[in-house]
Amino acid sequence: MTNDKPNNADDHHLLGVELSDGGVIEAPDEANGEIRRRDVHGNTEEVRRPGDDGNVQKLANPTDWSRSTIAVCWGGGVDSTALIIRLCKLGIRPALITMADVGAEKPGTYEFIPVFRQWCLDSGFPEPVMCSYAAQAKTAERYRQAVVEVAQRLGISLTAQQLTRLSRIYGNMVGNETLPGIAFGMKSCSIKWKLEAQEPI
Repeated sequence: MTNDKPNNADDHHLLGVELSDGGVIEAPDEANGEIRRRDVHGNTEEVRRPGDDGNVQKLANPTDWSRSTIAVCWGGGVDSTALIIRLCKLGIRPALITMADVGAEKPGTYEFIPVFRQWCLDSGFPEPVMCSYAAQAKTAERYRQAVVEVAQRLGISLTAQQLTRLSRIYGNMVGNETLPGIAFGMKSCSIKWKLEAQEPI
């Protein structure tokens, strides 16, 4: 195991994927394309080089990839999708892929979910587990009624699926007559509707 820990905290912008054991898989080196896995102390455990065709140069006392529990939060967009595809090309299989459905994604995102789910299955990856924040029963009903009232005022007919989705973060907004937390400089919506939705998994 070589001790070539990054010199300071500023070097951490090079890290690509953080692992649950405290280690990291770095982004490819700009000079030679090498991808390194470092343990929690910053020591290099494995190196992948361009042209290796999946072969790994194993260093002394490497950590077995299969023993690492990697969970990926997939947002359905370009960045997180590219990350998972890259993991596949590197031969790194996550143990879990989750997606927090806040109920307000673009139609194209919802259309892409089954396409990506099939790609995961074809690639030997776990299919994404859809997660949603569960409000208390009385609160959830209030959100639902708020959405129904808006739909009625606008003369919109909602399917059961649309009503269920809109009764999440959108129902929260109209039911509480407010805007998402980011409008006030906070990230409370992400914490509640994304982080807390996926934590139980």
